[in-house]
Parts: sequence; structure tokens; C-alpha cells
Amino acid sequence: MTAGSSLSAAEEPAAKTALLPALPPTVGQSPAELLKSFVHASNRRQLVTLAIALGNLDEKRFAELPEEDSKQFKALVNRLVLQLGDFKTQGEARELLEGLWHRAASELILHGSEVENGILRDNAAKLLCLMQDERIVRELVEHVRKLQSPAERGWGVFALGTLRDRRRASLPQRQQIDEREQTRLANDIVRPFLESLQQSESDAGVLKIINFSLTRLDAPLDTRPQIVAPAPTPVAAKNDPAAQDAPSAPSAPTSDRPTETSATTQNEHGPAAPNSAGSVTWLGLVVLALAVFGGIVWRTMHRQ
Repeated sequence: MTAGSSLSAAEEPAAKTALLPALPPTVGQSPAELLKSFVHASNRRQLVTLAIALGNLDEKRFAELPEEDSKQFKALVNRLVLQLGDFKTQGEARELLEGLWHRAASELILHGSEVENGILRDNAAKLLCLMQDERIVRELVEHVRKLQSPAERGWGVFALGTLRDRRRASLPQRQQIDEREQTRLANDIVRPFLESLQQSESDAGVLKIINFSLTRLDAPLDTRPQIVAPAPTPVAAKNDPAAQDAPSAPSAPTSDRPTETSATTQNEHGPAAPNSAGSVTWLGLVVLALAVFGGIVWRTMHRQ
């Protein structure tokens, strides 16, 4: 229980959850009702929940949206994609677009090529890599094929070259397709298109990007956070059969008497140093004895 709280430890988590904004109902809602709730949502938690619900709609259900609602949805997605180009808004926009998932792909393709904003284009390419499926890959290829501007065509070629990269979504509900499917799409659709474009492309800048993208398909990046396993603790090593089978380090001698191992070690590193403390003690005794003896002799000679 926290200081000053009258709640028990069991009651506190429920109380904290009650402080969060209530999630809007999504089960059994029509696409139009979900969109209306999305438009009027008052906080980020509600927006993400509704974005995921809209993104989970299949093509048939999404097509149930009336024409006016479809236009409104497209305008909302357009606004989110444009927010990808601003450092202040890109984080929330990216999360909501992940929630909308395939519903946002067409606008990402369109604005990624048309808007001359490096941040937006980079974010759009990453999101397309994350949410890709065969339909999205083919749509991107056909879009690039129709582009007239070398700058726009260059972005599309770059985005195609990153489609084998491995990425992790910020939302646990969204997962990238597996590597085998990525490789199939790259080999069956992306690479043949890029090789064909390489033969017909006249712009030197775009040609460089094509070469880069073909190389990137062969050596994709893995941008997912890597988890490094911690070193085993002594207790864990004791319970680990592999650790028990490993040879143990030699233990230190239990007595002051030199062992064969220590003698060998001394020979490897040169002769052992003498016991300096013992030498000093014996030398002091000899000097003291000579001094006493000399004093006795001196007194005897003076008495005579």
C-alpha cells in the first residue's frame, strides 16, 4: 500500500485502472460507428484502441462505409501521414497508423513519394516494410512504375529495397510477416521489377538507388532490439548441467607449504624471491651479538 492510502495492496491495481480513461466499445460496432468514435475520441488510449479495431476490419466490412465516411476516413489518414514529417507529432502518428495497419498503406505510398520531407519519407518506408503483404508490395511496385519524377521514383525504389528488413511494431497487436514470406515477395515481385527498371532508367541518381536497393535485398537490416542474455549467477551455474560438466578452475592451495603447481609456476616466471622478512631478522640478531661482544672486549681492555 502506498503512503497515505487507505486501499489494500490488492485493491490498488484496480483503483489505478479505474483512473484510466474508459475504453470505447469495439465489439459488434459497425465500421461507421467505429469511425465516429475514432473522430470524437478524447485521449490517446481510446484512439489507439479504435485504430486497431478499424485496422482489423477486412476488405468486405470496410467497404460498408458510406461514401462520405470513406472520404472522412481518408482525410484522417492523410493528416496522420503528414504528421510523420514532424518530430513533435511523428511518434503518436506512427502508433495510430500501426493500429490502422493495411487501411493506411495506400496513403503511405502516395504521400511517401509526393511529399518532399525526409522524415516523412523515412517513416513511411519503415511502416510499409512493417505492414507489407503481397497486395501492398504489388501496389507499391505499380505506383513506382507510373511515377514520372526521378525524386519520387527514387523514394519508391528505396522503399522497395527495404522490404526484407526485420522490424518490430510499437503495438504488440501488430506483427510483421515472417522472413520466408518476405523473401518470397522480394524474389518474386521486387527484384524482377528493380532489375527491369535498372535496364530502362536514365536518371543517374535513381540508378544509384536501384543498385543500393538490390544490394539491400541481399543483406537486409534487422532493426529489432536485441536481447542479450545475462551471465549465469553462481546458483544458476550450479543448477545448469552444462556448467557442471565444464572443467573447474584449479583451487588455491590450502596451506602455506608450496605445492608442485606453485613451484612450476615460479619456474615459469623466474626464480622465487628470497624471504626478505626472515633475512632482516637474522641480520639484526647478528649485528646485536657483535655489538654486545665488542662492548665486553672494550671494557676488559680498559680495566687492564
